[in-house]
Amino acid sequence: MTVTNVDNLIKDLWENRAVGIVTEPLDTLNQLALIYLRERYPYLQMISMQAKFDEAVTPQFKKSSVGWVIHDYGQAMSSSPGNYLYGPKDFVQAKEKNGGTNGGDGGNDGTGVGTLVRQTVETARSMIELAIEKGWPGVEIIAGTESMQWAAWIAAQDKNYPLVGFAPTQEEQKKYERIRKERAQSAEAKAELTQKKGS
Repeated sequence: MTVTNVDNLIKDLWENRAVGIVTEPLDTLNQLALIYLRERYPYLQMISMQAKFDEAVTPQFKKSSVGWVIHDYGQAMSSSPGNYLYGPKDFVQAKEKNGGTNGGDGGNDGTGVGTLVRQTVETARSMIELAIEKGWPGVEIIAGTESMQWAAWIAAQDKNYPLVGFAPTQEEQKKYERIRKERAQSAEAKAELTQKKGS
């Protein structure tokens, strides 16, 4: 079965099943559909480029800037949304604390930590920063969803920090170049505005 639109496949599949029409068995979902679903559950695993593992490792748990738990195993680390996949447990308290707003971070999800894409990028950045802080000479990506591996690669590029285990496609490289260009233009505009205010 060739899937041209995964969104429609999933929608049609479950709508048909809800009314008792089963046209395609679930085992016909192909690789494209599985990738689509997997990208909605982002995770990342990395190790130090010169990892030396002790037999006894006591994991440390740290939080990324958006609240995801980073599992620090000394020479390895991993992260995924955990409780944040469906929103924080203390969503009501967080909303009340922020006066009923989304926390002012520009995210539109009501959690105060932004969209899943933003959380993915920020957590990957936090992991790269932690690797640098720990003195790792570089990182090797072991596993992860494409989006999170790409986010880690961007963070490493921004810091001029060695990263192996992920090679961006030509399209991903061009996307990063656009991001860098937009950042530079934004910084210039901000500097001009500050200069005008100071005059």
